[in-house]
Amino acid sequence: MIDTIIKVIPLYLAPVLALTSTLLTLFAYLAPAGMLHTQVALMIISPGRSVPLPGDTQDNVDGPTIRMGTVGSCAQSNNSASVHCTTPSTTPIYDFSVLPSNTPMFLQSPTATTPAWIAAALVFWTLFLVIFSLSTIRERLGGKLNEILGKPAVARAAAWVGVLGYMIGLIAFLVNRMWFGNAVNNFNIQIAQMGQGGPQIQANLSNGFTMLWVAYAFGAVPLMCVLMKLHHASMPATEKSVA
Repeated sequence: MIDTIIKVIPLYLAPVLALTSTLLTLFAYLAPAGMLHTQVALMIISPGRSVPLPGDTQDNVDGPTIRMGTVGSCAQSNNSASVHCTTPSTTPIYDFSVLPSNTPMFLQSPTATTPAWIAAALVFWTLFLVIFSLSTIRERLGGKLNEILGKPAVARAAAWVGVLGYMIGLIAFLVNRMWFGNAVNNFNIQIAQMGQGGPQIQANLSNGFTMLWVAYAFGAVPLMCVLMKLHHASMPATEKSVA
């Protein structure tokens, strides 16, 4: 039973998790400016107040909504208005034109290089996905390709590419998480300090970060499979050298 599970995980489950991780990361990276304009974002500014004041009506509040992501933003002037998105870019410019004129405009883009680092991480992780997936089915690909993919150098390359893609992406998204979290807190505090004279809007972190945590949890499985395979492949040579 255990032997069967050990064989099934790297052969079938790990490639599926690697693909799922890649797609989730890509969706969270491009949304909302590039895709999923109203479904996924890292941060959202919407009608309402994070700290309700006396006299506020929280039910059916209509007003501007801005969804922000790594490469741009999408804005609506009200709930029934059309969605307008900025052009996706590694140097994003967020559109705050639909917000009331008295909104505290402290928001700036995250660290300028963060989107570029995430793009690089996606390239590394995609290469890892291709190499890892081919390696799991190499016995079905024919003698020449099977021989190439079975070389230790290929396993080492897959491990390095995977580790680089995983760590660069994780660190870059953590930087984004800290920046957006700080932006949400500062924005809501300034709105609250304005009292009844302030705009009735609030900022919150959105579901994009949940997608990312799931993506990196899934991605850890195939990466560990490659590292364990590389470790086991080097064990005989190590034992011989010790002897």
